[in-house]
Amino acid sequence: ARNALLTVFAIASVHSTVQANGCNPTLYGTSFEGKNGLATLYSINLINGYSARIGATGFERISGMDTDPATDITYATAEQPGTDTPVLITVDRASGEGSMVGELTIVNEGIAGLSIRNGDGKLYAFGGQENIFTVDSATGMANLLFEKVDEPTRVGNGIAFSPTDVLY
Repeated sequence: ARNALLTVFAIASVHSTVQANGCNPTLYGTSFEGKNGLATLYSINLINGYSARIGATGFERISGMDTDPATDITYATAEQPGTDTPVLITVDRASGEGSMVGELTIVNEGIAGLSIRNGDGKLYAFGGQENIFTVDSATGMANLLFEKVDEPTRVGNGIAFSPTDVLY
């Protein structure tokens, strides 16, 4: 099983949400192969590092994922199979199955990260051009919050809020 964890890292970067279930915290990650690979959801035990395949999401290239602590809904950014259309989905952590919420209304920019602000449950997205968006979790409608005006440095591919809602 430890080899499976290494495979997840080798196929694609791991996008995570941590669930603290008693004393057995679990990291959820996805992997996909190639430009149009369908993403698969995995659980990763943070104590022993073992991973377990949960199931196929039905969507391509999941690039950001987070769970709303208030609703326990896991959101992710992905692409519709065969279309390269960016979408917001929810992911069932028990089966891996993804359900489309709506098309992401972000033009000419892929999503590199996704995070939910703790204080109000608002969804934020970090774009591939290093812009920051708010995303309506009911529709996928994105609104530009911060636009980077100089050349993107491509220094990262994720965002996260601290427990006190500082955005990193």
